[in-house]
Amino acid sequence: MKKLLALLLLIAFAVSISGCGSSTTGLEDDQKQAVELVWYSIGPTPKDFAKVMAKVNEYTKEKLNCTVKLEMIDFGDYEKKMQTIVAAGDADIMFTCSWAFDYRQNAMKGNFFPLTDLLPKYGQDMIKLMNPLLFEGTKIKGVNYTIPAAMDAYQQGYVFNKKLVDKYGFDFAAVKSETDLIPLFNKVRADHPELKSLRHPGWIEGRDKFDFVTKSEFPGAVRFGDDSCKVINQFEDAEFIAYMKAARKMYEGGYTYQEYLKEASDSEFRSGKVVCEVYSIKPLSSVQIERLTNFPVIIQPAFAKPIISTDVISGSQMAIAANSKNPARAMKFLNLFNSDPYLHNLICFGIEGEYYTKVNDKQIHITQAGKDNYDMQTQLFTLGNQSINYLLDDEPINSPEILKTFIDSAVISPLFGFVFDPSQVMDEIAAINNLKEQYVQGMKYGAVDIDSTLKEYNAKCKAVGVDKLLAEMQKQVDAWKMTKKQ
Repeated sequence: MKKLLALLLLIAFAVSISGCGSSTTGLEDDQKQAVELVWYSIGPTPKDFAKVMAKVNEYTKEKLNCTVKLEMIDFGDYEKKMQTIVAAGDADIMFTCSWAFDYRQNAMKGNFFPLTDLLPKYGQDMIKLMNPLLFEGTKIKGVNYTIPAAMDAYQQGYVFNKKLVDKYGFDFAAVKSETDLIPLFNKVRADHPELKSLRHPGWIEGRDKFDFVTKSEFPGAVRFGDDSCKVINQFEDAEFIAYMKAARKMYEGGYTYQEYLKEASDSEFRSGKVVCEVYSIKPLSSVQIERLTNFPVIIQPAFAKPIISTDVISGSQMAIAANSKNPARAMKFLNLFNSDPYLHNLICFGIEGEYYTKVNDKQIHITQAGKDNYDMQTQLFTLGNQSINYLLDDEPINSPEILKTFIDSAVISPLFGFVFDPSQVMDEIAAINNLKEQYVQGMKYGAVDIDSTLKEYNAKCKAVGVDKLLAEMQKQVDAWKMTKKQ
C-alpha cells in the first residue's frame, strides 16, 4: 500500500510540475559550452576543501562539462551575506531553508528560478530516489523552487549525561515536561553547584500539539489532529500558555541559564558542564552525540510521536538563482549530485583512502586526516540527498531501515504543504513583528512574568490587527484545503 501511495504521489508530482510556474528561458543545454557554476552553502570550510573540490571538478568536467565553485559561509553569517550575493547576481545554486535565507520569502521575491520545466527535463534521476512528499510539501503556490535534501521527521528529546542519571537513580523515562526534571537538578545542584542544569537553543513549545502558520513566536496555529484546520491564536490558548509558564518556573528556579538566550554553543554539554540538553533527536542520535561528548548519554523523547510538517521537511534545500546564466546546467549538476553516490560522498567525506577508508560497501571509517583536515560532519544535513551517503562505522548497517521506521511512525500535520502568502497583511505583520521582539522572546524563555506580559501583548496585538491577520490566514488555509480535494 505504501509503495502504491508513493507511486501515485510521484505521478501526481510529475503531472503538477509540467503545468504551472514555467520559465522557458535557459531550458536548453547541449553541454558544448564549458561553464563554471557558483554554489553557496552553509557551514565552516574544511582545511583541505580546495583539494577535494579539485577532485570534484575533474568529475563534473567529465560528466557535465562544468566546474563548480563551492563557497561555504559560516552559519551565523549566511543570511546577511546571501542577501548581498543575490542582489549582486553572483550565484547559480544556493542553500535555503526554513531557518536560514528563508525559502518562502526568497521564492516570493523572485530570487529563485521556477523548476516546473527543469525538474522533469533534467532531474529524473534524483526524483526516482527521493520521497515525492518532499516535492509536494515544499511547493510555493503550487510551484517547486527548491530541491529538498531528505525526507525527515522531527522529535525533540532530553539528552542526559548518563553518569549523573545513574548516580542519582533518576527515572528519566517518566519525564513528560521540563518541570519533571527539577528533582534531578536539585540533587545534582546539592553536590555539584558548578554544573548547569538545562540548556536548549529554543523552547519546547508544543510542536507536537500545534503546527504554526508561520513561526511558533507569531500568532496563528492549527492543532495536530484537527483536519478542519481551524486557525487559532496560540497566545490565547491555555495549553500553549502552559508551555510558557513551565519555562517561567524553570527560569525562576535557576534551572535554565541566561546564556541560552544568546543561543549559546552546546560545547558546554559536550564538555560535561551541563546535566541535560534539549536536542532534535532520531533513533540513532545517541551514537552521533557520543562522538562529540566522549561520554555516554541517555535520551528521552519529548513527544509521544515524531511529527512531519512543512517546516520540518523544509530544513535543508537547494535552489537555482533566478538570474543564473546556466539554470539547465545547474539542474543537471543538482541531479547528478543527488543521485550519484561517488560525487555526493566525495563532497561529504572527501577523497577515499585519504580522508576515509571503506569498511564495506555501506560503511566507512574516517581517518585521522579526515577528522583533522576534512570534517564536514556539522553540515552533512545541508548537502542534498542523504539517502546515498555512506554510513560511518559506528552506525548500524541497518540505519536506513531504522530511520524509515521512525519516519513512518510520525504524525503528519494537517497543514502539511501549506505556505502562507503575507502580501495582504504586510502592515499587520510588521506591527506584530515589532511586538514579538518586545514581548515574545522574554515569554518564550520564561524571563518575564507570563500573565502580565501576555495580557499586555495580546491587547497590543488586537490594537494592530491580529484578528485581520488570523482571518487572512484562515481564508488562505480554507482555499488551500479546497485544492487538496481536487
